[in-house]
Amino acid sequence: MPKNERILDCLIIGAGQAGLSAGRLAQHTGLNFMILERGEAAGAEWSRRAPEHLLFTPRALSKLPGLDLIEGPATDYPSSSEMARYFAQYAITFDLPLRTGSTVTNLSRNAGLFVVQLADGTTLRSHTVVLANGSNQEPLVPASLAEPIRQCTTQGTARDFWQSLPAPGARVLVVGDGASGRQTALDFAAKGYETTLSGAGRRLAPAHLLGRSLFAWLLSARLLRADRDTFRARLLRKLNPVPNKKTLGDASLKQAGVVQRAKLIGTLASLDGTGKPCGQANFEGGSACHFDHIVWCVGYNENSPFNTFATGKLDSWYTDGRGKTDVPGLFVAGRRWLTSRASELVLGAPRDAERVMAQVELYLSSRPMAIPQTELPSAIGDQHHA
Repeated sequence: MPKNERILDCLIIGAGQAGLSAGRLAQHTGLNFMILERGEAAGAEWSRRAPEHLLFTPRALSKLPGLDLIEGPATDYPSSSEMARYFAQYAITFDLPLRTGSTVTNLSRNAGLFVVQLADGTTLRSHTVVLANGSNQEPLVPASLAEPIRQCTTQGTARDFWQSLPAPGARVLVVGDGASGRQTALDFAAKGYETTLSGAGRRLAPAHLLGRSLFAWLLSARLLRADRDTFRARLLRKLNPVPNKKTLGDASLKQAGVVQRAKLIGTLASLDGTGKPCGQANFEGGSACHFDHIVWCVGYNENSPFNTFATGKLDSWYTDGRGKTDVPGLFVAGRRWLTSRASELVLGAPRDAERVMAQVELYLSSRPMAIPQTELPSAIGDQHHA
């Protein structure tokens, strides 16, 4: 290790809601830390989503401590592009030590320090690391369904479908009738495509009850933040409702011209009535349809190849310890069901970050090279407005 090399107290990988929340706490407690982001700004992951897709939580519930969303009424829903701008502004507003354009290629440990290699050849060392790179990393594309139609159709995912649209007149099949699938199907229908939506059938819940957001009610009922092992959390996980923001219901899909089908169970290369090569989708119940373009909206896979500590382990490795891992000094924030349903949401990131950064503080305080520690605050800063 070169002399005079800066050794960090904490290195945070990812500058989304979890990484920024953890960074703000690290800043308050005087840690020597850095946030790494592979994109060109904080919140870059949100820029990869369909720009006009809306969150389910209104602006009043979609912010981090200390900074409001101001691009519209607090009761309305922000878009993906608005959230990207918001997180970029958050890092600037609080002058967080953020290194953008930093793709992590390897995470290892040597002589009691974590060693982080970046794609540009940089090596960073830190006493602790917080993995805040999120749950939604690599869109899931079922190989058994995608491969048979690889040569006769074009394919996209919930993340990238909007970047490369099929030719006008193409028949589009959207697979997955959750929030992303329904919004994606409506997008294609609005552009004039013959659109089919396939799914097992999702439970829809009203977006508002008695003038309040569904998520505000879930917070009041202590469901969103209920510990994942409680009955309330297990019930919410089983129901997994999709809030019906007026346009996502079955009636709205039908009115927009979207044809709903049952769960997709098979695909094959085919010819339509004109002899044109296309894909054929077979659904539960025996129905079928032809299509030219398919969009997969069926979830995400873990994709952190840089993390040597998780090699060969199940994805649950990231959440089993509720923020701690089996590697001393290595922590996780912002994962789906890390501690509760709210863990991966913007409204849940600060609370989980407090838990994780308290563990970081405890770990550092037990090490002789750690800086003097102060009590971790229960809230972050004063309110600012961008």
